[in-house]
Order: sequence, then structure tokens, then C-alpha cells
Amino acid sequence: YKWMNRLSLLCHFVLACILNFLIEVISRHSLFAAWNYLIGSPKVFLFNTYLIFATFSIVYLFKRRVFTRILLSVFWMILGISNGYMLMKRVTPFNAQDLKVASDAVSLINNYFNPFELTLLAIGIVAVVVWVISMWRRGGQYTGKIYRIPALIGVVVWIGGYVVLTNVAIDQRVVSNYFGNIAFAYEDYGLPYCFMASVFNTGIDEPSGYSKKTMEEIGQNGKLTESKITNAKTKKTKPNILFVQLESYFDVDNAEFFKTSQDVCPNLHKMFKKYSTGYFKVPSVGAGTANTEFEVLTGMNLRYFGPG
Repeated sequence: YKWMNRLSLLCHFVLACILNFLIEVISRHSLFAAWNYLIGSPKVFLFNTYLIFATFSIVYLFKRRVFTRILLSVFWMILGISNGYMLMKRVTPFNAQDLKVASDAVSLINNYFNPFELTLLAIGIVAVVVWVISMWRRGGQYTGKIYRIPALIGVVVWIGGYVVLTNVAIDQRVVSNYFGNIAFAYEDYGLPYCFMASVFNTGIDEPSGYSKKTMEEIGQNGKLTESKITNAKTKKTKPNILFVQLESYFDVDNAEFFKTSQDVCPNLHKMFKKYSTGYFKVPSVGAGTANTEFEVLTGMNLRYFGPG
């Protein structure tokens, strides 16, 4: 312990590297994919490692430093394991929004775990809790004097350094604060940064003076958005656009890997010939498609909101 305490900063950095790599192995379900990520994006890997490293500065505030390191390590590993398991069941990674709807998620637990997996999960949680409690006794205490004020200043400096580094990384396009596709963002920027971004980046604030009354005044109590299109036969006001979004429906002719003996979508192709038609680009495919639907239906940009 004396030797490790003398080189604690170096040990913290090595531990942060190991934890970051293990998190990515679990999240990507592959040792080789995590290694390619490390080699292919070393700046991103070190950036995420620094975040984990900065959290270990908290240990200098306590005498039970070994126990505190274990708690922090368990926290980061829980994030990695949760993300890795969720990506086995869905395409959207684990993010802060999952914690906000945790109470609702209980009713969906059978969609994520079968009885055997629930049993293993319970055993695992109990085992980790028992181990952590035992390390409270076995981990020992730091025998030297604790300088809490300098230690607290150190915590502020390390965490503040991460905030500054994040701004630099965004400016240099090492990472991004906008996740057009959250699944790809986790692959490109790593779990530690992306998860923390989903915690602290909650989007724009409410504009000054915003209220229901103000919006009604701007909209002239609905007159501004009132439809002026009238059906000549029925004399009833009708919308001039019918907009239908069906995620499970697509133009089969776009499938290049097979041909059909007859037109599978005759009504769709009939409307293509009769009305305006075309294609437009969307920010996400395969994960977060509800974001695309939201942008199209409301006209609002997802950059207004936080990741996830």
C-alpha cells in the first residue's frame, strides 16, 4: 500500500486505462473490436480514460482509499455491463434517459431478462454487494494525514480539467456534442463520454418569457395556424397534406437483392406517378428512428435536446 500510495496517480491512470478497455470490450461484445477502437481512435480512448481517471481524485478525500477505488471501479463496470447487455436486446445504448424511466422499465423487465437471467442477475448483485462490504473491512485505511482542503481543490482541478478538455475535444472534432445516431456515437466516442453527455447535456433551456399565454398570443389563439384549404364539393375545411409514417413499410422495388414477379406496391407507385414524390436524408437509421419521426412531424431539430 505504501508503494502504491506513493505512485497513486500513475496507478490511477493504469487502472483507468484497464477499466476503459474492459468497458469497451463488454459494450462492443468483442475484444478485437475494442482493440481496433483503441488503435484507431487513441485520442478518444485517452479522452475517456481521463474522465475515469479524474473520478479517482475523489479517493484523496477519504482514509479508506482502497474501498473508495473499488466503489468507483464497480460504478464504471456496472455502466459497461448494463450497456453491453442492453445492446444484446436492442440497438439503443444505455443512457441517462433509461434511468429517468426506470420505474416504468420494471413492467418491461421480462422483455430484457428471462427467469434464468434474472436469477443470475440477483446472484451477481448479491455477490458484488457482499464483496464490497468485505473490502470495507479488509481494504485497510490510509495511515498518513489527510489534507482535505488541498484534496478538494485537486478534485475541482481534475474535474474542471475534464470540462476544459471536453470543449477542446469538441472544437477539434475529436468528439461531438450532437448524436445524430446515438448507437454510432457510442461506437465512435466511447461509453464514458457518451453516457455522461446524456446526463449533463439536457438541451436548450426554456426561453425567457415562455408561457402558454405567450404562445397563444403569438398564434392569435389558433388563427395563425388555421387551415384555409376548402373542399369545393363539401365546403368543409380539409388539410392539404396527408402525412403517413410507417416504419415497417417500404418500397419493395428499392430492395436490390431480389426481384418480384409482379408489382408488390401498386397503390404506392400509383401515388408516385400522380403526386409529388422524392427522397430526403435522415439523421439516423436503425437506432433512434423515433428521432427522425419527431423531426419530420414537428420541424424541430434534435440539436435542441440532449442525447438519448
